[in-house]
Amino acid sequence: MGGLPPARRPHPEAFEELGMRKSIATLVALSMLGLSGCMSSDAAVTRSTFDDDIDYYKMAVLNEDARMRGHDIVWINPPTKKKSDSSGR
Repeated sequence: MGGLPPARRPHPEAFEELGMRKSIATLVALSMLGLSGCMSSDAAVTRSTFDDDIDYYKMAVLNEDARMRGHDIVWINPPTKKKSDSSGR
Protein backbone atom coordinates (compact mmCIF):
# COMPACT_ATOMS: atom_id res chain seq x y z
CA MET A 1 0.00 0.00 0.00
CA GLY A 2 2.86 2.34 0.56
CA GLY A 3 3.67 3.08 -3.14
CA LEU A 4 0.23 4.34 -4.29
CA PRO A 5 -0.41 8.09 -4.51
CA PRO A 6 -3.27 9.38 -2.39
CA ALA A 7 -6.64 9.74 -4.12
CA ARG A 8 -7.31 13.30 -5.21
CA ARG A 9 -10.78 14.71 -5.24
CA PRO A 10 -11.70 18.19 -6.45
CA HIS A 11 -12.75 20.62 -3.78
CA PRO A 12 -16.47 21.41 -3.45
CA GLU A 13 -15.67 24.98 -4.54
CA ALA A 14 -14.68 23.63 -7.96
CA PHE A 15 -18.15 22.15 -8.41
CA GLU A 16 -19.77 25.42 -7.29
CA GLU A 17 -17.70 27.39 -9.81
CA LEU A 18 -18.62 24.98 -12.59
CA GLY A 19 -22.29 25.25 -11.63
CA MET A 20 -22.08 29.05 -11.64
CA ARG A 21 -20.49 29.06 -15.09
CA LYS A 22 -23.23 26.82 -16.44
CA SER A 23 -25.89 29.05 -14.86
CA ILE A 24 -24.41 32.17 -16.41
CA ALA A 25 -24.06 30.51 -19.82
CA THR A 26 -27.68 29.31 -19.66
CA LEU A 27 -28.89 32.77 -18.65
CA VAL A 28 -26.99 34.42 -21.50
CA ALA A 29 -28.32 31.89 -24.02
CA LEU A 30 -31.92 32.36 -22.88
CA SER A 31 -31.55 36.14 -22.97
CA MET A 32 -30.23 36.02 -26.51
CA LEU A 33 -33.11 33.79 -27.59
CA GLY A 34 -35.63 36.10 -25.98
CA LEU A 35 -34.15 39.20 -27.58
CA SER A 36 -33.97 37.60 -31.00
CA GLY A 37 -37.67 36.76 -30.70
CA CYS A 38 -38.50 40.38 -29.96
CA MET A 39 -36.42 41.60 -32.87
CA SER A 40 -38.09 39.30 -35.35
CA SER A 41 -41.63 40.24 -34.36
CA ASP A 42 -43.66 42.78 -36.30
CA ALA A 43 -44.56 44.72 -33.16
CA ALA A 44 -42.15 47.52 -34.07
CA VAL A 45 -43.79 47.91 -37.47
CA THR A 46 -47.33 48.35 -36.21
CA ARG A 47 -48.40 51.89 -35.43
CA SER A 48 -50.96 53.06 -32.94
CA THR A 49 -53.80 55.35 -33.99
CA PHE A 50 -52.97 57.32 -30.86
CA ASP A 51 -49.83 58.58 -32.64
CA ASP A 52 -51.95 60.38 -35.24
CA ASP A 53 -53.54 62.58 -32.57
CA ILE A 54 -50.25 63.78 -31.01
CA ASP A 55 -49.25 67.36 -31.83
CA TYR A 56 -45.57 66.78 -32.60
CA TYR A 57 -45.04 70.39 -33.71
CA LYS A 58 -46.21 71.72 -30.35
CA MET A 59 -44.03 69.16 -28.55
CA ALA A 60 -40.98 70.26 -30.55
CA VAL A 61 -41.58 73.94 -29.78
CA LEU A 62 -42.04 73.28 -26.06
CA ASN A 63 -39.05 70.91 -25.88
CA GLU A 64 -36.78 73.45 -27.59
CA ASP A 65 -37.93 76.24 -25.28
CA ALA A 66 -37.36 74.06 -22.22
CA ARG A 67 -33.87 73.05 -23.40
CA MET A 68 -32.93 76.69 -23.94
CA ARG A 69 -33.92 77.33 -20.33
CA GLY A 70 -31.90 74.32 -19.10
CA HIS A 71 -34.77 71.87 -18.57
CA ASP A 72 -35.71 68.52 -20.07
CA ILE A 73 -39.32 67.50 -20.59
CA VAL A 74 -40.58 63.97 -20.14
CA TRP A 75 -44.00 63.71 -21.73
CA ILE A 76 -46.52 61.64 -19.77
CA ASN A 77 -49.56 62.97 -21.61
CA PRO A 78 -48.34 64.55 -24.84
CA PRO A 79 -50.37 67.39 -26.35
CA THR A 80 -52.99 66.35 -28.86
CA LYS A 81 -54.14 68.04 -32.03
CA LYS A 82 -57.36 69.97 -31.86
CA LYS A 83 -60.27 68.15 -33.50
CA SER A 84 -62.09 70.34 -36.00
CA ASP A 85 -65.88 70.43 -35.91
CA SER A 86 -67.85 69.25 -38.87
CA SER A 87 -69.82 72.51 -38.51
CA GLY A 88 -66.73 74.52 -39.54
CA ARG A 89 -66.30 76.54 -36.32
